[in-house]
Amino acid sequence: MDLVMLFLRFISRKILSVLFPYRPNPKFLNDSLLVYETSFKRISTAGVILCVLAIFPLAFWIMGRLGTVSQYLQSNYPLDQLLFPNSRPIWFLPAILISIGILFNVITLIERAFTRENFEQFIEFTSRELERNLLRSRRACSVFFTLLGLLFAALGWNTYLAWDATQQQLQVKRYFSLSPLSYTADQIKTIEHYPYRLDSDGKKKGASEKFIITFKDLTNWDNDEGLVDYNNEHTAQLIHKISQDTGIAIQTIAPKPFSADSLLNDKESLKEEIQRLIKEKEAAEQQLEEDTTR
Repeated sequence: MDLVMLFLRFISRKILSVLFPYRPNPKFLNDSLLVYETSFKRISTAGVILCVLAIFPLAFWIMGRLGTVSQYLQSNYPLDQLLFPNSRPIWFLPAILISIGILFNVITLIERAFTRENFEQFIEFTSRELERNLLRSRRACSVFFTLLGLLFAALGWNTYLAWDATQQQLQVKRYFSLSPLSYTADQIKTIEHYPYRLDSDGKKKGASEKFIITFKDLTNWDNDEGLVDYNNEHTAQLIHKISQDTGIAIQTIAPKPFSADSLLNDKESLKEEIQRLIKEKEAAEQQLEEDTTR
């Protein structure tokens, strides 16, 4: 793992050196910056440490802002049209990427504050050490990571469950998919409701409930694909509306605690369940083949 990280670091440094080559500043002689070597390296290390310490607090703050935007967007749509995800985990990746983009600029401000009138010498010395134009490469990395984070955030904002009561059609737009999948009402197989969750010890795990919509092609949607932290009431209202419009009853299921011991003690029922799922899959594939032939 360490060798892989070293290799990736070497490659990234080489790529940046090619894209943003170092060009010596004629104001500074080759040896005139050596007197600053010790202090400049300490300042560089201090800047990196401060940014590493700041990345997670900043990321968690940005996660909150992204969730707020999602809630605002959701509030502007009727109940039966869009359900945006609102849980925190989906915002972690974009928040980290945006934080990295911001900190590329913050580290420059920290170094400027430490070096003061010697900032220009510091940039020249560090650029020479890294064999690239330090400021240009940092600005490029800042823009790249920030835009990448916003892209992933946009994917999160565009993840939804949409029910068209007029057309009797359900649309599922997943996080990484480019277009939504559409299902008619007669393609919905079951709607399940788990009123609470259990941990491996059989104890209730928080107050969050879970809904699962299973389709006849054996794919499914559940509210774990989006954010469940803020949106339980909205989710329940939408699911009950789908149930009411389609006539498919919601099956309330009390969850069973999962453990290795319970599986070992119930091998036969597990085997039967696997066989049942295989038969269902084969029947669905056969039906799909017949529909395609027609």
